[in-house]
Order: sequence, then C-alpha cells, then structure tokens
Amino acid sequence: MEDWEKFEKQACRYLNESFPDSKEQIEFKWSGKSDSKEPDIKAYKKDNHIFNIEAKLSPSQSGQFVVLLNNDGKFEFSEDCEEHVYNKYSENILRYINTNLDKIDLSNPNFNIPELKDDFYNWIRIHYQSKDSKFIITSTSIADVFYAIVPIHQLKKYFAVDATFRLKRSGTTNLPKSQRKEAINKLKEHTSKSNIEVREVRVENDETLVKFDDPVPKSLKKRFGVPGGSKEVQPYFLSNHDSYGEDDEWAIRKRSLTNNPNVIFELEYTGPKKNIGLDKLKSKLIN
Repeated sequence: MEDWEKFEKQACRYLNESFPDSKEQIEFKWSGKSDSKEPDIKAYKKDNHIFNIEAKLSPSQSGQFVVLLNNDGKFEFSEDCEEHVYNKYSENILRYINTNLDKIDLSNPNFNIPELKDDFYNWIRIHYQSKDSKFIITSTSIADVFYAIVPIHQLKKYFAVDATFRLKRSGTTNLPKSQRKEAINKLKEHTSKSNIEVREVRVENDETLVKFDDPVPKSLKKRFGVPGGSKEVQPYFLSNHDSYGEDDEWAIRKRSLTNNPNVIFELEYTGPKKNIGLDKLKSKLIN
C-alpha cells in the first residue's frame, strides 16, 4: 500500500476517534482510494452524508487538467476535461503557457509555472468545492504523524502551492467485460512462471479481482501482457489493495499508454506541525 493511501486510512481513523459516542452520530468513511474524482473521506451525521474531506500527505498533488496542442500550434483545454476546469483561473494559466511557448520543449514539456500563485490557489479551491470538500486533513509523515485540519477557504494561509506543465501518463482503468477472459488467461501465464496459481476470480463493482494460492512476491512484475498482443494499446496491470477486503486480493486493471500534457497542481503544508483545526471541523458538524 502506498504512503498516501496509508495516510488516508490513518486520517479517517483519527477523525472517527475524535467523535466518540457523539449524540449527533458523526461518522467518517474512507472513499477516495485511487480515484481522483472521488473525495477521500466522507462525513456523515446520523447516517446523512454532510460533506467531504480531502486527505493529503504533504507535499501532494491537488488536481490537474489536460491540454492538447491544436492546429494553430497553441494549447487548448481537452474536450474530456471536467466542467470545473473551465474558469477564469485556468484560462489565465493556459494563456500564460501559450505566451511562453518558447520556453517549452513540446516533445517533452516539463515547465514549472513560476507565476499566477493566486490563480493556482483559486483553481484548487474550486476543484475541491466541485467535490463538496469543505476541509483538507494533512500531515508530512505517516510515522511521526500529526493531523492539521484546514478549511478549504484557508488554503493560502497553511499551504505553499506550485503548478507544473508536463507530460503525464493516464492512470489505470477497470477491465471491460470483453477483455476479462483474455486478461485472466494472460495473468495465469504470467504468474505460472513463478509457480503461483490463480485460486479465485470474482467481479465486484466492475473490478476484476483475483486471489492466488501463494503470496505474490515483490519481485514479480505487476505489468503483464497486452490485449491482442499489440504494444500500441493498454497493457494489463496487477494492483494490490487491501481495501478490496483481504490483503491477498488483487485487481486486474488496464494501464493506459496515453501521454498528454497536463497542468498539475501541488500543495505543500507550511503550517504548525501539530494537531490543529479539529475545533473548526466540530463546529461545522455539530450545531
């Protein structure tokens, strides 16, 4: 499990422990996992979903949007961008990029945008508001951990912000039904080379989940095969998440080969390294 994922679970546990036996029946549920479109933690009051909380192990990526090069040699927003991407702050950022094309290697862009800090803060704020997230809970370590809870509207007070324009490979996606049989067969071929056999396959919430007779060693490559044997389409990928219910359960996913320019935002916590902000969260939840 990645450190960011461990922190999300730790933060959710801390929040629940901070509201013991509450008359208001406050509860927090971990929900984000690896899906950036989902909030990290959902807050409930008497079983009613109230709002969301972002859990960020600092420094942390805090949103992005894709741009594409048009026929005029300028960058424009991708048609696949979510609605909240289109605002005056992202337009200012895109305008800055297009007026500084001489500083960018278009074959491999990696360009730190040095200005427009206020636009970065405002874009991130709108991004989180689009997910109905009212707070960020953060820390700088999962070992010597503290929990700082910051209202979204106070980002500038507690975080430094950066934005980078660079190529980024798209993430992984669930297997389509049409590729499950082929992917499972390729997985069996892949693991049998290490004398590991597939014991169980099941589908839950569109995820193709598998268990093995023996633990999967770290030395085993998690990327295997490609649909139809072509190198031009997404390879399959074996992903371990104990959030699927058991430590030995894995998900078969598809690794995208798409490599598009992105504007990527990052927040770094600069506030006091101690537990703060719980009182503000309580005042929001307990009226």
